[in-house]
Parts: sequence; structure tokens; C-alpha cells
Amino acid sequence: YRILAALETAAPGKETAIAPLLAAFSANLKRRSFIILISDLLDDQEKVSRALRLLKGAGHELAVFHILDDEEVNFPYSCASRFVDMETGQTLAADAVSVRVEYKKNLAEFLNRYRAFCRDAGIEFVTTTTSKPVEKLLLEFLTRREMRKRA
Repeated sequence: YRILAALETAAPGKETAIAPLLAAFSANLKRRSFIILISDLLDDQEKVSRALRLLKGAGHELAVFHILDDEEVNFPYSCASRFVDMETGQTLAADAVSVRVEYKKNLAEFLNRYRAFCRDAGIEFVTTTTSKPVEKLLLEFLTRREMRKRA
């Protein structure tokens, strides 16, 4: 329950670098643990993968919850738009119709690389959107995991 309380009070920060956070976290672990990473994974994919591989190599069980906003997944825009990076404030003007196909292709490739990496590394990988409450996602995941262990 302490975990859910921490999640409820957590606030988004500015730009993050996941790999150094995972390395610092790993250095503080005194025994093998079950680690759940909840992130949009919008960071250097190779560095994040390397940090996850090190945690897995140290004997930790891992699950990655990749959470994106519905609009990031569906890209519902249909006209010229100005996109704002929520972490850096950087803006980009683009005609949504002309970039939609390339955007969706790049997103699919990004997801497939993480999915393949996690599968090959023995890391559970869950994708979802922000429209699903994280506590419900965690409860469903942990329930399924417990049922698999009992089977």
C-alpha cells in the first residue's frame, strides 16, 4: 500500500534520464528484487536497454510498463499543429496529415525494439496508455503473475 500512496502523490518532473536513475537504484539494492519500471521510455533506447540488462544480469526480476498518452498512440490530429515537448518546452510546427504515416511507423518501430529487447532479455513488457489507471494496471498484472506462479 505504501507503493500506491507514493504513486498517488508523485508529480511529473522535467526532463529525465532513465538509465542513470536505474544505475543509481541498482547500486542501492542489497538483495535480488522484483523491479517494475513505469515510464514512457522516451529516452536513449540503447542506454535504457543497457541499464535494464545490467539489472537483469544482477539477478533481479524486471517488468517494464510502457505508458504513452492516447494522443501519442493514436495521433488524432488532422491539420497544421504546434506540438510542445512536455519536458523541455520545445515546440515543433507540422502538418499532422503529412507526418502521420511516418510518425506511426517510427512509433511502431520504437515499440517493437523495446518489445523484442525485453522478450530476449526475459523482462516482462506491458504497453498501455494513460487512459487506464496505473493502479488497475498493476493489480491486473500482479494478479496474472501470481496465477502463473501457482500454475
